Amino acid sequence: MVKKTKNISKFIDEEGQKAIKAAVAEAEKDTSGEIVIVVAKDSGRYDRAEDIFGLLLIVVFFVIGWKFTPFFTESSPAYGLLASIAIVIAGFEIGSAMATYIPALKLPFLGKKEIFEEVNHRASECFYEYAIGNTKGATGVLIYISLFEHAVVVRPDRSINISQTKWDDICASIINGLKNKDAARGLVEGINKCGELLKEYCPLQGDNPNELSDRIHFKY
Repeated sequence: MVKKTKNISKFIDEEGQKAIKAAVAEAEKDTSGEIVIVVAKDSGRYDRAEDIFGLLLIVVFFVIGWKFTPFFTESSPAYGLLASIAIVIAGFEIGSAMATYIPALKLPFLGKKEIFEEVNHRASECFYEYAIGNTKGATGVLIYISLFEHAVVVRPDRSINISQTKWDDICASIINGLKNKDAARGLVEGINKCGELLKEYCPLQGDNPNELSDRIHFKY
C-alpha cells in the first residue's frame, strides 16, 4: 500500500513528470485520442473506518483503566461513571484523529467494495472536472491513480470501444510500477500501451490538435 504524502507531486519527481508528459504527447501523436493523467492522494475520507478505530480505542482505554487503575474499582459509582464518560469521549476523539492523520490505521476496516465504489466515484468526478468528455471526437481517456488505495482506473469516452481486458492490462502495468516504487516507469509503460490501443481504435484523421493538457494533474 502506498503511503499518503502531504505533497503528492513529490511522489513523482520532476524528471519523472517530464517523462510522463513526453509519453502522453508521443502516445497521442498518431491518434485522435486524448490521454489525461490524474494522480490523487486518496479517493475518499472513509469516515466510517475512522469511527470504528475510535470505538476500538475506547475499548483499549477501558481495558487499561480496569486492569491498571484502581480508580475504577475503588471509587464511588458516580466517579466511576464520570471516568467512563471521559474515556468514551477521549478514546473516540483521539482514535478518530489518529486514523485521520495516520491513514494506514483505517485499512483493516475498509472493505474492497467500499474502496472500489469510492475510487470509481472519484474517477468519474475527474472525468468531468478535466473535460475529458468534451473532446471533438469523444476520444478522451482518463488514467486515474489513487495512491492511498493503490488503485488505478482507466476510463475511456463513449466512442472508444475497447475490451475491459485491455484496459486492465494498462492498470496492471501502472500498479506494478507503484509496487516497485517506480511510479513514473509504470505510468510511462501504461501510457505507451494506451497509445498503441488508441492508434488502432482511434486512428488519426485530419488535423490533430492537442485538446487536453499532457501534464499530470495532482489532487490533494
